[in-house]
Amino acid sequence: MRWNRRKNTIAIVVAVTAALFVGWFAFRRANRAPLSQREIATRVLAEYVHKSANPHAVLVLSNPYTQKPGSPADVYDFQKAGVAGLRKGFEPIEVKVVFPKIKPEAERNPTSVFVPSNTTTVLSYLVADTAFDDLIREHPDCDVLVSLIGLPANTISTTYWFKPGAQRFALLLPDFSVLGDPNAIRYAFKSGKIIAAVIAKPAVVSREDSISSDYKAEFDKRFILITSDNVDQFLPLLLR
Repeated sequence: MRWNRRKNTIAIVVAVTAALFVGWFAFRRANRAPLSQREIATRVLAEYVHKSANPHAVLVLSNPYTQKPGSPADVYDFQKAGVAGLRKGFEPIEVKVVFPKIKPEAERNPTSVFVPSNTTTVLSYLVADTAFDDLIREHPDCDVLVSLIGLPANTISTTYWFKPGAQRFALLLPDFSVLGDPNAIRYAFKSGKIIAAVIAKPAVVSREDSISSDYKAEFDKRFILITSDNVDQFLPLLLR
């Protein structure tokens, strides 16, 4: 009995440690820009969406691992930076921050969930299948959703994705492969389902030093804002 309890304790510790590691890995892979650059990226994204879509209220889909104790300090700092940029860009529009549920099996053992090795948003595969649907249903007043963690791997089979008049998205550093082929990505922008997305410029080394007060110029050095107007031009970059 004592040995069984010890084995169970070890298993729980291993599972929790794995969960924290995967959450940190997911966060770092999908959010490579340093803190101030991340705030700049979300601010410019929010300003564009504010001007072009004029939302009533905004729902921010955030990293659920920031709600778990014991994660590295940077996880919480990056969350705050991303939300801070959004609040500045959307002011005075209401911004609600929420955290999608993780799959039960990922809670127990994150390594049991298949995650493609080349994905840039690991959380796309760890969030529950109905996580986004549930949050949209709970916040019907929010007509724009900003995801800081990418889109779920099952996006194209969800209720909200093809529903007429449903909420629209803005994305930070997403993995577009979850949408399938280039035509599906192009359609998502042209139909207005995705209002805008921020991607990193290729071959740009993100550094925190020498950040000027001109945040728009700093954005242009490091990021690209993808919209329906330029998606065709940058489509090859979106599936790299």
